[in-house]
Amino acid sequence: MKFRRLIITSALTVSAWQVAQAADDTPLQQPEQTPAETTLPNILVSGDTQHLPQSFDQRFATTQVLTRADLDRLTPADPSITQALATLPGVTISQTGGPGSSAAVSIRGSSASQVAVFIDGIRVGSSTTGQAAWADLPTSAFDRVEVISGPAAASFGADAMGGVIQLFTNHASNQPNRTTVSVGGGSNKTFDTQIRTSGSIPSTGPLSALSGLTYSLGLHDYNTAGIDATQPYAYGHEDGRNPYHAQDVDARLGYAHDNWSLSAFALYHKSDLSYDNAGGADRQLDHQLTTGLAFHLDVTPTTQFDQSVGYATDRQFVYANNPGIPSDEFDSTRLSTTTSLTHQERGLTLFGLPLSGESKVAYDFSRELAFMPVDVPQGLPARNDSSFSLHQSATLGALTVFLAGRHDVVQGVSVNTGNVAVAYAITPVYTARLSYGNAFRLPTFNDLYYPGYSNPNLLPERSDTVEAALDASTSIGTFTAAVYDTRVHDLISFNPALSMPVNIGRAHIQGIDLSYKGTIGKSTPVSVAVGIMNPQDVTDQTWLPRRPRQTISLSVDHMWDEFHLHALSTGVSLLYGGSTFDDQYNTTYLPSYTRVDLRAAYRINSHLTVSANLSNLFNRQYVTAYGYNSLGRTAFGKVAYTF
Repeated sequence: MKFRRLIITSALTVSAWQVAQAADDTPLQQPEQTPAETTLPNILVSGDTQHLPQSFDQRFATTQVLTRADLDRLTPADPSITQALATLPGVTISQTGGPGSSAAVSIRGSSASQVAVFIDGIRVGSSTTGQAAWADLPTSAFDRVEVISGPAAASFGADAMGGVIQLFTNHASNQPNRTTVSVGGGSNKTFDTQIRTSGSIPSTGPLSALSGLTYSLGLHDYNTAGIDATQPYAYGHEDGRNPYHAQDVDARLGYAHDNWSLSAFALYHKSDLSYDNAGGADRQLDHQLTTGLAFHLDVTPTTQFDQSVGYATDRQFVYANNPGIPSDEFDSTRLSTTTSLTHQERGLTLFGLPLSGESKVAYDFSRELAFMPVDVPQGLPARNDSSFSLHQSATLGALTVFLAGRHDVVQGVSVNTGNVAVAYAITPVYTARLSYGNAFRLPTFNDLYYPGYSNPNLLPERSDTVEAALDASTSIGTFTAAVYDTRVHDLISFNPALSMPVNIGRAHIQGIDLSYKGTIGKSTPVSVAVGIMNPQDVTDQTWLPRRPRQTISLSVDHMWDEFHLHALSTGVSLLYGGSTFDDQYNTTYLPSYTRVDLRAAYRINSHLTVSANLSNLFNRQYVTAYGYNSLGRTAFGKVAYTF
């Protein structure tokens, strides 16, 4: 209740400030909406966004982008960003229950710990489990999501074996001051309250001294009675629902002046989750904070210097008998810094063809710390990772070549990775691409230090991937077809005979990703994603667990302009997940499933919008992890008012 009162009070305060501001300044006209993008755009470099990590060039790797408009359309009853990620080719999600429960994200058959995750360029993820806490990453906090499929360790470092997920928080560069308040509710006694305000300080008026400053602030309160997370036969099952309550705050400040910019962001999450674990701890309280500071300088029109520092911490408390005293605590902290210098060359010619290129040199350092609820003989687990990387791209006519190399030193152990890609523009529409990259995953602190389970002599997991792709950018949208072959060795697997993990596993993953994103006609955005793969555990001659061999996602929306209902939009989404197995030895079968979602939104006027979602229309009872339920049919409605 206190958090909701804070939301309402903040909305009134910001609204009053904006009214006063409007009295002194000429109103900024809201830009007209344009049709949906038919290509996957790069991040716009303007205002305080100059410091943000740029979109990974699609000529070098298969890259998919979700814009804020996509996230708004695809937001279901579960607030986590994972539900939107599941619509992308090659991305699969397994979840142990309803909202707030643990989720694992896989890209192209990777394990969840073989995916690197960044928020505004700051690495996030638990040092003990090796995975990002996806339930702590709400869709409302992000303006843009970028998924890079395939190895990217030479650019992003450890764990980028299956791919990289970059999350960009909300920002407001050169936008008018704007505040939106929304209230929603639906099935399972779900209530959702949000307020977001953003804008920039104009060059005239009482605050003209702060001209160039941009800001964004979001508050989010989500509360649900949840569902019964486990099925009756599951270990630790307890009858009844598992409630979940989450509160989020995201904030950004940016300042740009002439040839330099400075920005800071923070994302804080607090949640309280009940889960099934009969006879043991069955309540979890999470506190997660990610924050960063970035500086950008245009040394010359073609040379840029960037410096960033980041801090990410995740504190998890579990409770058993006494609700006021935690029985266990798990803490994970990461400090990081990145320094880079980038230079572009333009206007050159070679053999009568235009020649351009870009060079980048970067130094990265991170320190990981963890606290475990058991005594670790080696003391508090800690790890330093320092790296030096070089990137070079060159474009000669229709041909583009990309090279990247990285040298990491992790606790005295050296690891070298590289990427090479060649792209050729066959026509202005079609581009062919061929690439190779290797990557590695560091053992988690649980693998290295947990008493009775660990092995301090573990080596990093390694992978090698070859990919061939064809990209097409047409008047009706963007198409991508990619074929890949990944071989993983030194996989960390538990050896029952030795009662500890060892580097004995090997895997071979082959697959095809197909995607289309565009607009049919004038007002029908469509996206299609198909993933087909063969994820084999070579060591045991089995399928890798919880990796569906086929996935299909279809999303269609329509603005009803032909009936002069310009303010009405409706949409439908279909998600298909193929069959898989839940365990390493393929004894527990998980059947395929199909889920259909419906949505509609109506803009009553320039300020007021109402929307409704009906998820899992046919109430399919499916599982992505054995013994754990998924959300059935759920309805959710929302009213949003913009000042």
